[in-house]
Amino acid sequence: MAGSAIVCPMATTKPAPILDRRILRPRAAAAYIGLAVSTLERMRLDGCGLAFVRLGPRAVGYDVRELDRWIENRRRVRNDRGIEVAPGEPTITSA
Repeated sequence: MAGSAIVCPMATTKPAPILDRRILRPRAAAAYIGLAVSTLERMRLDGCGLAFVRLGPRAVGYDVRELDRWIENRRRVRNDRGIEVAPGEPTITSA
């Protein structure tokens, strides 16, 4: 096969798509949601915090989509009576 060009299959393929999922380590996750790293860690250890990803025996991370969902679930407004409610929550009036 003299004169034949060798084609590398990797050179002709499209680049891999960038994944929609980003995992942040605790320091970056804490900064992203505005908490201290120690608060994020305490929430995780108490079982009342955000869902996390076990990256290794001593390493965890947080999916950015979960962080965004956590922030959205904590969003509050004050209704016409000055009471904190979730946006769109009906106002309960007493008779």
